[in-house]
Amino acid sequence: MDKRFFRWWYKGSSGLHTFWVKAVEEMREVEPPEGCLWAFAVRWVPRSRPRKGIIAFCEKPLKGVISIAKSCSGERTSKLFIWDLENAEFLEGNPEVVIELSDPVPEIMRSSWGYYFPPPEGDYVLVARLGEEPVGMTYLNPRNGNLDYGVHVLRPLWRRRIGTSVLRGAAAIAASIGLRYLTVVRILGRGGDRRALAFYRANRPHLEYSICLIREGKRG
Repeated sequence: MDKRFFRWWYKGSSGLHTFWVKAVEEMREVEPPEGCLWAFAVRWVPRSRPRKGIIAFCEKPLKGVISIAKSCSGERTSKLFIWDLENAEFLEGNPEVVIELSDPVPEIMRSSWGYYFPPPEGDYVLVARLGEEPVGMTYLNPRNGNLDYGVHVLRPLWRRRIGTSVLRGAAAIAASIGLRYLTVVRILGRGGDRRALAFYRANRPHLEYSICLIREGKRG
């Protein structure tokens, strides 16, 4: 991963609050640990715990560092999917679905996840409608092209290509406002990982990275 892209993308991700991506107070490049290509020291906003850490792009995960690698796992693990919108090859969506900019529909996320997060400030809310019924939703971050909190579809309507229609709609809007990339962050271990990962991978992302945290003192 190019460090310039990562820095730009990461600074635009302030709407999320996960173990590795959240609102940034300060971010500076530092000497990378052995086995890593680049690293950033990050200080997050005061409400975050912990307040600071090192994020590094590594061949293999390192203890005490938030490691970005092709493959890694730890006490906390995440996935990052990246699509280049100039060459994206998404699956075909549901032709009956219409994508609209709208107010959020909490019931969609609750049906998909079991709980609801409101859209981060400034995000575009995309709602998929099948006829008059709202059936899918995502939040597009216009600062970096991330789909904050992922793609959601009413559970009884899974496997009807609605999620792919949402993904394609988000890509079209992202391209229309001048963004080159579309991204999704998935935190693992919260349930439904296999289905979610299969969905994103089926839509042919250009890059997929693992992000993990192995705490100091833990056995590797």
